[in-house]
Amino acid sequence: MECRTINCVAVTGATSSIGTFFVEECIRRDIKVVAIFRFSSANAARVPDHPLVMKIDCELAGLKKLEIPGVHCDAMLHLAWGSTKSTERNNLTPQVQNIQYALDAVELAQRLGCHTFMGAGSQAEYGQHIGDLIEDTRENPSTAYGMAKLCAGQMTRMSCRNKGIRHIWPRILSTYGPYSPYQTVLYYEIRELLAGREPQLSGGDQVWDFVYLRDTAQALLALLEKGHDGEIYLIGSGKTRKLKDFLMEVRDAINPTLSLGLGKVPYGPGTVMHLGGNIAKIEKDTGWRPATPFEEGIRETIEWVRKETK
Repeated sequence: MECRTINCVAVTGATSSIGTFFVEECIRRDIKVVAIFRFSSANAARVPDHPLVMKIDCELAGLKKLEIPGVHCDAMLHLAWGSTKSTERNNLTPQVQNIQYALDAVELAQRLGCHTFMGAGSQAEYGQHIGDLIEDTRENPSTAYGMAKLCAGQMTRMSCRNKGIRHIWPRILSTYGPYSPYQTVLYYEIRELLAGREPQLSGGDQVWDFVYLRDTAQALLALLEKGHDGEIYLIGSGKTRKLKDFLMEVRDAINPTLSLGLGKVPYGPGTVMHLGGNIAKIEKDTGWRPATPFEEGIRETIEWVRKETK
């Protein structure tokens, strides 16, 4: 099993939901973190004041010229990505800019002396697909966001090859947990139910895979240490159910007598009806397996939303 030592990692998007858990996991493992984010971000407080964490104020457009004198990192994790809301995913200009920012992150990784670069791909690179995804499933993105993620993965791989930097590209399925974006379906459902409102939902017949954010962060660290150069990896729970089954389990964890508005919202023309992945490859190459049962993760998520919405 290929293995690289990670003593210090640079992370863009450190205030994101995945970034927050990743920084926490690095601290837990005594790994130094160079956290690159906008200090003006509404979520800046998520990056902890800790002896292992160096905070760098930089927006995506500033990566190209960013210099951090005297700092050496073993790896770069590029999580930052602009215009991720559903209403912005077909806005071509910012999605094209994201590709350039990813290439700028590779240049920064080289300046920091990194032996490994890893981005954050997405299931959106595959587009509509029936059946569980595998890494070799044909990519057919249906949004500018998915197209840009696919292009960023391919172009950063080429750039890393030219620079002698190891390249790993995980494609992350649906995450959930504390710090999740407010527009995600589980966050929306929890918020509405806690407020005593009936959430307005689709029929929930989509086949879905939810992976807890802490498990996702641990998967990313496992890939930095043991992932193979040039490879793509799916990160998910490896277990699929109909979305409505997840939604009802969330409702039952709050109050089983509450009403769910299943079927109140029609499926949109671009609705992905099957989103699950085979995670055998990451298990084989790194030994990582998701450790958090949905019932446990969703209890933690509910408590976090309860505190956030008080």
